[in-house]
Amino acid sequence: ALSYVWGEAQPYSTTTQNIDSYIHDGINALPLPQTILDAILTTNRLGADYLWADTLCIIQDSDDDKIHELSHMRNVYRHSYLTIIAASAHRVSEEFLKNRKEPQRQDSQALRSMLPEMTGTVSLVESDDTLYTLSIEPIHSRGWCMQEYFLPPRELIFASHTLQYRCQRSTRNIAGADYPLWVDAAEPPPLHYLRKSPKTPEETEALHKVWKYTVENYTHRSISVSGDKLIAIASLAEEFHDVIQTPYLAGLWKSTLLSDLLWHKGSAIHCFERPKEYRAPSWSWATPRLKAGTHHSLAKAGYSSPKLCGAKRRCEVASLSLAQSLQAYLFYAHLW
Repeated sequence: ALSYVWGEAQPYSTTTQNIDSYIHDGINALPLPQTILDAILTTNRLGADYLWADTLCIIQDSDDDKIHELSHMRNVYRHSYLTIIAASAHRVSEEFLKNRKEPQRQDSQALRSMLPEMTGTVSLVESDDTLYTLSIEPIHSRGWCMQEYFLPPRELIFASHTLQYRCQRSTRNIAGADYPLWVDAAEPPPLHYLRKSPKTPEETEALHKVWKYTVENYTHRSISVSGDKLIAIASLAEEFHDVIQTPYLAGLWKSTLLSDLLWHKGSAIHCFERPKEYRAPSWSWATPRLKAGTHHSLAKAGYSSPKLCGAKRRCEVASLSLAQSLQAYLFYAHLW
C-alpha cells in the first residue's frame, strides 16, 4: 500500500469515465504523477506484484465505491505486506526517490552501564544538529495520513534525511543516517499495545491515554474536506474499539464520556467557528476547526479526574430529521 500527500489535483485518477479503459487496456504509467511512479518502481524492486494507491483503486467520482473502499481502509493498511510512506513529498508530483544530504557519520561508543537492568549503546555527539522530528515531514501534517502511518505492520518511510524501517515496535534508520536509532519518540505508542484487553484499571486508563494522545496528534493535522474529520480517523477508532469494547460516540467513548467531554482548544488565539456543514455533534472535538487538547493534557496541568455530582436536563429536542449521507454510512460500516 502507499501513503502520500495528494497536495494537488490528479487528472489521471480512476473515475467512472475511464475505469473500463483502465481495466481492459491497462493504465499508461507515463502521465502518472512522480510519487505514484516512484511507488510503482519501489514495489517492483521489492518483488511485490500489487500496489494499492487510493487515487487508482478508488473510483473518485462514485459515492458507492467510496463507501465500499473506505469501509475497508483498515484492512488495506493493517494487513498490507508493507506500506510505502512517501513522507518527504509535499505533493503527488514530487519524487521521493531522490538523493539525501550526506550524513555526518557520528560515532557511537558502547559503554557498560552501572545499572544491571540497563543495557544498550550510548551515542556521543558534539551538537544537536542531527535532531529529527516527525513534524518536519509533509505527510505528518495531513489527517488522512495518520491512520495510514499507524496501522501497517511494516513500513518503508522515505523521510527527508534517510530511509527508515518501521514496525509495530520501533523505527530504525537504515540508509546511513547520522545515527541509526535517532528517531522521533513523540508519537503515540504503536498499536501493538492494543493487542491485549486491559485487565486492570491502570491498564484501562493507559489505553484511554493512548487514544487521547492520538486525538491531540490528529487535531493538529489538516483535512481538506471538513466532512472527513471523523471518517479519516475511523479506522484507528475501530482498532481501539476492538479493545476498549465500549460504544464509540463521534470521537469519544461511552465508558469515559465524562472525561472525554473535557476536551479544550489547544490555543487561546483560536476561536470556535461554527462549521458551514455538519461534521459531528457540537460536543465532539471533531466539530470545531481547531487543535484540540484533551482531559489528559488537563490532568498533566494539575487538574483532578472529573466526577459526576449530579445531572439536570437543560434542553429538549424540538424536532428531528434524518437524512442519509456518505459520512453517516461510513460510520455504520466502520463501527457496527
